[in-house]
Amino acid sequence: MRVNLLTVVYGLAVLAVWQTASWAQSEARSIAEITPRGVQRGNRVTLTFHGGGLAESQELVFYRPGVRTIRLESGELERDGGAELKATLEVAQDCPLGQHAVRVRTTKGLTTLHTFYVGAYPHIDERAQATTFEDPQKVGLNVTVNGDVGGIGEVDYYQVAGKIGQRITAEVRAVRLAQTLFDAHVAILGPDGRTLVESDDTGLGFQDPIASLISPVDGAYRVAVRESGYGSEGDYKRPQGQYLLYVGTFPRPLSVVPAGGPPGAEVEFRFLGDQGGSFTRRVKLPRLDRTMAGIAKVIPVQDGLLSPTPHAVRVGPHANVLEAEPNNDWLHATATDASPPIAFNGVIATRGDVDCVRFSVVKGQRFVVQVYGRRIGSRLDSLLTIVDPEGNVAASNDDPSRRFHTSVYRYNDHHAGAFAEDSYLEFTAAMDGAYVAQVADHLRKGGVDYHYRVEVAPLDPEVYLWVRRKPPYWRGTPGQSISVPRGNRYAAVLSHRKVGCPEEVFVQPNTLPAGVKFTTVALQDGETPVLFEAAADAPLAATLTGFASQSPAFQARIATHYEQSVFYGLNPPNYCFYGVDNDRLAVSVAEEFPVKLDLAEPSAPLLQDGAITLKVVAQRDPSFHQPVQLEMLYHPTGISSILSDKLEAGRSEVSIPIEADVSAQPGSHPIAIVARTATQLHGGGVSTQLRSLNVAAAFMDVKLLRASGKMGETVLVRGEVTHKRPFDGTATLILRGLPQGVVAEKIEFTKNAALIEVPVTITAACRVGTYKTLFCEISIREQGAAMVHKLGSGGVLRVFESVDGSPRID
Repeated sequence: MRVNLLTVVYGLAVLAVWQTASWAQSEARSIAEITPRGVQRGNRVTLTFHGGGLAESQELVFYRPGVRTIRLESGELERDGGAELKATLEVAQDCPLGQHAVRVRTTKGLTTLHTFYVGAYPHIDERAQATTFEDPQKVGLNVTVNGDVGGIGEVDYYQVAGKIGQRITAEVRAVRLAQTLFDAHVAILGPDGRTLVESDDTGLGFQDPIASLISPVDGAYRVAVRESGYGSEGDYKRPQGQYLLYVGTFPRPLSVVPAGGPPGAEVEFRFLGDQGGSFTRRVKLPRLDRTMAGIAKVIPVQDGLLSPTPHAVRVGPHANVLEAEPNNDWLHATATDASPPIAFNGVIATRGDVDCVRFSVVKGQRFVVQVYGRRIGSRLDSLLTIVDPEGNVAASNDDPSRRFHTSVYRYNDHHAGAFAEDSYLEFTAAMDGAYVAQVADHLRKGGVDYHYRVEVAPLDPEVYLWVRRKPPYWRGTPGQSISVPRGNRYAAVLSHRKVGCPEEVFVQPNTLPAGVKFTTVALQDGETPVLFEAAADAPLAATLTGFASQSPAFQARIATHYEQSVFYGLNPPNYCFYGVDNDRLAVSVAEEFPVKLDLAEPSAPLLQDGAITLKVVAQRDPSFHQPVQLEMLYHPTGISSILSDKLEAGRSEVSIPIEADVSAQPGSHPIAIVARTATQLHGGGVSTQLRSLNVAAAFMDVKLLRASGKMGETVLVRGEVTHKRPFDGTATLILRGLPQGVVAEKIEFTKNAALIEVPVTITAACRVGTYKTLFCEISIREQGAAMVHKLGSGGVLRVFESVDGSPRID
């Protein structure tokens, strides 16, 4: 499996590399795999990065603290386009446990994002000789095994020594290794060989299993790891894959209450679902700016032993309230004196359980109410209802719009999986009084790991940002970083969602590498182009940045969140089993790129149902001879374009025709042109400057009337004109879409014409038939510029046999 994955990624890298070896495309910079997948903190370790474009690596960019680079050793470029990088790292003793995201900065720019995992326990490798039930690999307790299921039907067996009354837990990290979908299953077998407990999917581990028990007798216990369907369940799953097996006597609760707290506060957390019983631990929560999109991790600790997977909890300015039974209906709701922002925490503990909590609001207040369940490792598929003081339903929600937010924590815009199952709603209080938030499981299920946090907060201004991915998410992950060549520009599309914001909002990065500047316009239509420019002498460097928002008409603070997911464990077309979140945009300065682009100001407005041609001039490095194709960075609503012709060596100018339909919005729209062969899977690329494209309302509409004639005749093609706004002078009309052998005369008409008539000559070279492809190209000149309409599409011309009886041409 490992070899196949690398072959695929290296193959993509080969396709992405310029034929001139000294110039590399950004698609080539990819991390296909990191080995080993996990390390123990407090050690110096060596990780090997496999991928493309790694031969000129300069630094590692980490998203979490606790890891320091000691040395990088790049391998030579391999024949298949891949490369290898060895990184010696120092992992601090207090390094945060769990997943660590990393990119490599090369001289050409940033790679794709990948992960490795930091744990508290020693690592051992699965033995080379295959294990069997009769011959398991003997391992100690409280260790991490680096394992690999190699094919269909394979089961890996490990043996541990258990004592009566001792807790034994086997936890597997597989899908969470950010690989293809290897859906693991784990079982613990007793000394008699019988299965005592087994697990496939869990809330805490998402698609990964966790099995735990209290040893009933002394003896040798086996842990069995395999693919859940023995590797024979379909093409979207993989029969083989890597895993980390945590096995030991460490605590393994399945949920935590409360599921969050205020920043900087010391909160007593109760951990539930452990085989040894529930227990508590007081933890001081970090500042909000030390969290990942408001999510912090809390580690269960008991008798000096740590759980391998921390629990996700929310950090925010909400007063904590714990639900108290009985509270199964709005009349018996748990009461609180606190006012929003407030957070209700609890567990849907049994099948059919419903939790209700009462809170007071003032008429006219607007609120956001959302459940944190699946996003924090709960099994709960929430159903949220708001009940007014009179017992009427004021609002309710099951699953939110998949386009509400951007990440695993906030419903990804492309995400169709379990992370989109946390309820979200906005409502306005219609009266003063006590409202009730009611939460239940959609299928009326319940259990110890059906915990939740319901946050009720005023609808304050917020902006959520992420870099658009194109094509669809399972291929678009490389386009989530910015690599700006020295002396050049790099454009990308910043997608956004505004909540409670004024119309005009501008965003700005908090920090950028030295020598880099940022240009954009007010956020618009959900997608806004942004431009990064690097000075010719900018140092090669990288940074991770968040964003700030401001509005000229709004003085209050606008909370701004950058949230992006990279998807793994994919089942196309629209399901993702695991996402790796990051809350800052990676921006780097790269070496010079051999092409620089300039877009001329459009000479005339683009009319609705019209067309213009954009002119792009390219400056080339004299040593660079490969062809370049250009495309629009993005298309405003109603506007379309095609790829440019190839810009061959020796050619410095290229034209890109663009068209608008009737849905194009009049006004000024920022546009940019990017080099198709220098993009990160079309998420952005080496770019022109931003230019303003002015879209104007159409002057008229034309309906072509059906026309017919015989070969050898000249007939009139008529059209009814509906004027929408006046124009000066005359309009010139050319009839387009005519069949071969038909010639039309150019005509002119004025703003008063209600009917146009175009003489059309049908020659003997025309075939008999009905042609439905006619349309009008109408040009109007204003202030020396020609504005072009394309109207009346679908006009019909029917051609009969010739007048003199000459033979048909079929």
